[in-house]
Formats: sequence, structure tokens, C-alpha cells
Amino acid sequence: MLCVNSAQRRGVCQEMKFLTVRLIALLLACALPTGAWAVPQGPERERDLLQRVERAIDRHVLPTLTDFSKKAHALSDSLGAFCRVGDAESLRAVNAAFRATVLAWARAEHLRFGPLRGGDVSMRINFWPDPRGVVFRQMRRVLQAENADLLDPAVLAKQSVAVQGLGSLEIILLRWARKPPVDQGAGRPDYDCRLAKAIAGNVANVSDMVLQSWTRPGGWRSRLLNPGPDDAIYLNVDEVAGQITKSLLLGVALLRDQHVLLLFELATGERRRIKLPFQRSGLSVAYIQESVKSLKQLHEQFRLTDYARGEVAWTKEWVGQTFGTLERAVDELELPGDRPIAKTDVDETTLRRLRFYTNGLRQVIGRALAPAAGLTIGFNELDGD
Repeated sequence: MLCVNSAQRRGVCQEMKFLTVRLIALLLACALPTGAWAVPQGPERERDLLQRVERAIDRHVLPTLTDFSKKAHALSDSLGAFCRVGDAESLRAVNAAFRATVLAWARAEHLRFGPLRGGDVSMRINFWPDPRGVVFRQMRRVLQAENADLLDPAVLAKQSVAVQGLGSLEIILLRWARKPPVDQGAGRPDYDCRLAKAIAGNVANVSDMVLQSWTRPGGWRSRLLNPGPDDAIYLNVDEVAGQITKSLLLGVALLRDQHVLLLFELATGERRRIKLPFQRSGLSVAYIQESVKSLKQLHEQFRLTDYARGEVAWTKEWVGQTFGTLERAVDELELPGDRPIAKTDVDETTLRRLRFYTNGLRQVIGRALAPAAGLTIGFNELDGD
């Protein structure tokens, strides 16, 4: 049992019992009439929320997307250099640039609103989840056919999203461990290399489109900071602040559903095998670490916890402490990159803790902090709670 095998596990159990009691009290508070929340109203609240939105955009959203765009362009450039030279040093530069781009996407993945809304654009960057191995199957056909038209990023952008993004590029980089990427005899790059360059170019183009959609005059930054009846999506500041809150909730949900729960079910024997993003490249743990850090940064810039009073005042410190707990727990993960993850590779106590606190964060943000700020969050953001 979790609570009896060691002092560490007993400590974890006590933490979880404490939060369970708090969450029960929270759910009871949610059943009270709306007036019990004592939500501030009026122009002062609207100005405050808009300032929080501006801070979140300028200190989190735009820096995160800018960094991803820079990393994507550096990856494209490194592949261009490698395809020209084809030596070991330039290949190491490609692998380093790929790692940097993947982790930059881990920090940006939760920003699925504005130009990333709807999912199609984000899937062009990385097609995930992919439980049926669509990326591998489609890439195998593309590499076998060697269609020269796909070497143009503009043509590639019109193909299936499964062959456009970082996951498809990962397949090529992994192939290069077995197959030389450059035809040294002919002195020219082979199809794999030119396709890899096209994929990286496509990702860079998508990153440019997303960033420009945010920053151009009348773009998404302007729209979110100037809501009103003429905007088809954001009629008022509550809807804008709700959108930032949903992005934070989505990020926690992605962390829990696509990483933590799969590892936990492997640890408990509910699953025999799992697939994590960029697992075969050995980037799974770093991906989770960067996701947690980015979500923590968004929380720190938006700070809905400033509205926590009365029945939910305890959440003010708890949220920040919980992000710290998640960071420490993720640091304890060690996953193999050269073979499938086995049950013996993961610790059930660590995964139980991660599962508990990611779920707790979603409950607290969605059911306590958002209502405390007077925000209404749609059902889909809390589905499954």
C-alpha cells in the first residue's frame, strides 16, 4: 500500500489526504449560491483582469512563441548546413537543434488559442497523440516513393499533417543512425536529407505564421487586449481572461493525460506498453520538465490566485507550492530512450503523486480560482473531473 511501505510514502500519503479534504471542502463551496464567492465587480475588476491578460501575453505567450520560432529556424538552418557538408559535427548540430525545437514546442503546446485554435495548426507542428502510428506509416510510404514534389515546403504544407511536423522529422533522424543520410560517392544529399530540410522549413514557416498572427496590427494580441461587441470571439474582458485560464487548464490536462496517466498505468500494470511524445529520441522526461516550467510561468504571470479569498484562500499558496512539487517529482523520472519503457523503469509512488497533483491543479484552477475571479469556464475544459 502507498502509505505504509516507507517514510517517504507516508509523507506523500499525508499530503494527498490533506488535499483530498481541501478538495471536498472546495466542492461543497462550489455548491453554495454565487453570492458566497464575493466576486469583485465593476470597472476596477475589468482593468485588473485586462492587465493580467496583457502581462500573460507579453511575458509568456509572445516570448514562448518567439523562442519556438527561433529554434525552428535554427533547426532548418542546421539541416541545410548538414545536407551540404554531411559530416559528424554538422549532424550533432542537427540533433542539438532538433532537441531545442522539441523542447521549445513543449513550452508552447498549451497555447492552443488565437492562430493555434482548432488543433489543425498545432498538428502541423507535431501530430500527437498518435496511438495508431499514423506518422510512421505515412512517412514510410513517403520515403519509399521519394516524391520530389514534397521537397518544397509549400507543397508539403498541403499534404497530410502527419508528414509535416516534428514527429515525422524524428523518424528521419532515427533512420540516420542506420542509413547514411548523404550519398558521399555522388557528393550530394539523398532524398531523406532534402525531405528533412523541407519538413523543418515547413515547421519554421508555421511558427512564423503563428507569431505574425499574434503581433501584426489588428492581430491576436490586439484582439485580446481590445475585446468588444465587434469581435466575433471575445465580447468582453471576462471571455479573454477565461481564454487564458483555459489555456492553463489545457496545459495541465495535456501533462496529465498524455504523460502522467500513461506512465502511472504502466507502473500499476494497467498497460503493458505506452507511447510518449519523442520517446524514441530520449526526450520524454525533458519534454515533461519543460511543460511544467512553462505552465508555472503562465500561472505566475496571470496569477488568478490573487482572487483567492474566504473558502478558497488556501489555494493562494497551494498552487505555487504544487508547481514546485511537480517540478521535483518530474526530476525523479528516468526513462530509457533506446528501448520501450518497461514497468521496472517507473516508480509508482512518484507517478501517483504526479497524477494526484495534476488532477488537483485542474480542480483548483477550474473550480476555485476561476469562479473566485468571476470567470465561467466551459464544460470541456473540466471534462473528466
